[in-house]
Amino acid sequence: IFLLYSTLALVLTYPLITRFLTHVMGTDIWAFDEYTFIWNMWWFKYSVLELNTNPLFCDYIFYPLGISLVLYTYNLFNALMSLPLQAFVPLPAIANSINVLSLTLSGYGTYLLLSYLLRDGRGGASPKAVPRECAAFLGGLVYAFTSYHFVYAALGHNEMITTQWLPFYVLCLIKTVREKPLLNPVLAGVFATLAMLCDMLFGVFLVFMSLVVFGFVGRRRIASLDFLRRFGLLLLTFLVTYWPMGVPVLREFLGAGYALEGWGHSDKLVVDLFGFITPTTLHPLFGADWTQELIAVREGTARFVDVNTVFVGWIVLALALLASVKCWGRLKAWVLG
Repeated sequence: IFLLYSTLALVLTYPLITRFLTHVMGTDIWAFDEYTFIWNMWWFKYSVLELNTNPLFCDYIFYPLGISLVLYTYNLFNALMSLPLQAFVPLPAIANSINVLSLTLSGYGTYLLLSYLLRDGRGGASPKAVPRECAAFLGGLVYAFTSYHFVYAALGHNEMITTQWLPFYVLCLIKTVREKPLLNPVLAGVFATLAMLCDMLFGVFLVFMSLVVFGFVGRRRIASLDFLRRFGLLLLTFLVTYWPMGVPVLREFLGAGYALEGWGHSDKLVVDLFGFITPTTLHPLFGADWTQELIAVREGTARFVDVNTVFVGWIVLALALLASVKCWGRLKAWVLG
């Protein structure tokens, strides 16, 4: 399954594989965000191993004052992953490898999560085991290779590709609720940290997914003292593993003099509900000219306020609606969540 997702990641990002060592995913008429992530990896290694300075501050930018990188879209997970590779692998190849791995793990983590949720307790001998495994694989396919990832890849927003740790966290969280082994809360805490190191925005997703699990999946179990101990271990693991980044983030939040009032720019990034049923500009059959779309977004004349990233596919929506109606009793947690 893992190798199949890996192959699909390489095929569906074509022609990246033909320029794997020299090019990265992005668009040369947009903001060139893809190259900031190349710089992130370089600066992290250069500051830590050569300058022996804090990688969360850079005085090479806005010299001589410098600038804090604590709340910057650093993608520290990618930067850490790149450290042992930078000595002998080109930076574009490292970025491409991590992005392909992220897509692969997104699919595989979702597959493991759905395999666990769909099992009937009778093991692999069940006559329903094969179709359920196929359903789990299909779910991983949808999560990993939806238009969301590819539109952000085309925009060069690499941090939004690294969504792989979210399904692993949910899987271990559900196991923490249902099962007694202490390894589950420890792994859930580690996966939460890994997700936050990819982008702090994922912390919001972690909270919402936790509320879904606690409110629907494990309502009766979370009231027990035994679960509270396991959940305490989860929180402790997260705090211990994330504190090197968490403490600077908290300080920055409390003392950042550059914070915008009100909603800042976020009001322009609100998802349009029609985006879920409207093919993206990159759709192979119903898309439009990518360059003209980006120009229209800049000028404020596009069909959406920002680039549409949330289309999940009509077939996927139809299957989700059918399953919601047919299996409401079992799926209401995920439908409402």
